[in-house]
Amino acid sequence: MSFLYTYRILLRILFSCILSIVIFEGSIAQVLNIEDPSTPLDSLSKNDFRWGLSVSGNVSKQSLLVYDVGLVSECVYHRNDRHQLLFNAKYFKSGTGEGVLINSGYYYMRYTPWFHNRLAPQLFIQQQMDEGRGLKERNLAGLNLRFDALRKTHFSVQCASGIMHEEERWNVTGSPDASGGERLVRQWKANEVVRLNADLFEHVELSVVNFFQFPFTSSFQWRLTSQVNLTFKLSDWFSIQLNYQSMFDSAPVVAIPSYYYTSAGGLGVGRE
Repeated sequence: MSFLYTYRILLRILFSCILSIVIFEGSIAQVLNIEDPSTPLDSLSKNDFRWGLSVSGNVSKQSLLVYDVGLVSECVYHRNDRHQLLFNAKYFKSGTGEGVLINSGYYYMRYTPWFHNRLAPQLFIQQQMDEGRGLKERNLAGLNLRFDALRKTHFSVQCASGIMHEEERWNVTGSPDASGGERLVRQWKANEVVRLNADLFEHVELSVVNFFQFPFTSSFQWRLTSQVNLTFKLSDWFSIQLNYQSMFDSAPVVAIPSYYYTSAGGLGVGRE
């Protein structure tokens, strides 16, 4: 067996492994973790722009056609040491030849002036939809006060507390079926965030984010959302991303399960 033949076989195996990660069945696209709270100021240019993109997909045909596709885009812009603008978006769609099962996505924007101060304000907006659970539209805007509880070279902990206004439109059926009518909810909520970032090894990063939100009218109607992301850097441009996300709603607006989760694995491309 020649060296060239062996080399080609190894390349095919490597490509197959990467492709199987990218189109991992049942996954959704993951958070990319472009923002790093421990980034030193002297590593940022005057106009510093970092971005990432991840795509996943799957198609299979047996007795029934099944497909899914996911997309994540994330970028962060720094202007000197005074301004930070973060944008990320996620979309996931899954279905069969007979109809759509999941159709969900969101985009999120956040502006942080004096971002490298230990205490800094944050303005944010978000739009979201999740038709499979009956959520037709979710719009929110708010203000947080972020505190760097701990900032080390390879480890950081951030806490944020604030207020937001939320507007949601749901199908009463808790599904894409709109025959039962809609339910509209508008309310002011407290928004509490705890975020941890750690470099586990030289090329392995861990990010854990928890969001705790509840309306001011009742602290017994709360939501807890958790995101756990593990990143294996392959090079300056490519990385393997593993993600787990869950949400618990103590009092769902419509008749849907209180708890759900998603997991994902994929190949990310970007410039940090």
